Amino acid sequence: MIQKGHSLTLNPYYLAGFIDGEGCFSITINNRKKPRKGNYVRLLFEVELREDDKKILDKIQRTLD
Repeated sequence: MIQKGHSLTLNPYYLAGFIDGEGCFSITINNRKKPRKGNYVRLLFEVELREDDKKILDKIQRTLD
């Protein structure tokens, strides 16, 4: 049940500020030699919170779909 005035998703400005403080983005590029040559690219988005912050993490997940 959703309380009146409460949204399922977060305001994008709030989300950007929250991730700026509690999250990170990183890109890692590695060069593979064997068995397949070429670059390996790894993209990572991470938000680290305590267990009692699960509700906000669920809202972030819904907002980002």
